[in-house]
Amino acid sequence: MLKTKTLKMKAFQGANVFMSRNLVPPEVFDALHDAVKDNGAQLHLCCDPFRNGPDDYHIIASSKHEKFDDLKSKGCKLLGPRCVLSCAKGGRPLPKQGFTCCLAMDGVKVLASGFDTEEKVKIEELVAEMGGVLHSKTSLDLNFVIVKNVLARKYKEVMLPVRAWRVYERRRYRRDKGEDERPEHEGNRTVEDERSEPEITRGEDERPQRGEAERPK
Repeated sequence: MLKTKTLKMKAFQGANVFMSRNLVPPEVFDALHDAVKDNGAQLHLCCDPFRNGPDDYHIIASSKHEKFDDLKSKGCKLLGPRCVLSCAKGGRPLPKQGFTCCLAMDGVKVLASGFDTEEKVKIEELVAEMGGVLHSKTSLDLNFVIVKNVLARKYKEVMLPVRAWRVYERRRYRRDKGEDERPEHEGNRTVEDERSEPEITRGEDERPQRGEAERPK
């Protein structure tokens, strides 16, 4: 009985990728060239602003490139070098949106609160450029909430990351010394609680210390 071998579809198959040496950094040109070709896309070594079909993509160094606004105004889908290389490495299709510079926030759901319309538009652009999605309403599956005023009444329980790290380190140190055996959920602290605490410094042993507290021997 003959066995038929199933050919796996490549990640970029069916895509037309346009890449000009004038639009990408020279140090990543060869890597991008190989990544696009190896993943099944049709590579065009030029820039054609009028190629803006559903399967057309243009690689550009960044949103600050002089050609960026022109390509964007013509409806071209734009990709940053890091985005293309990440997709190639992960064996995933190229994103079908306006501009994606990288996948640093891939799949991340974000809510922005307290900002005016113009500010929210800018935040949405930045989040989308990194592969994330900005939501307009609160939901249980949100990953992050960006707030303009962290002291707003409804965000009283929100803690800034640096303060959360300080609380964690202090509790770990106290538990190690047998000074604080309370469960974590009984010791939750707010931003206001942290603001009233004296500044904490970290010694060579990475434990938080207050003033002239005990130092490692």
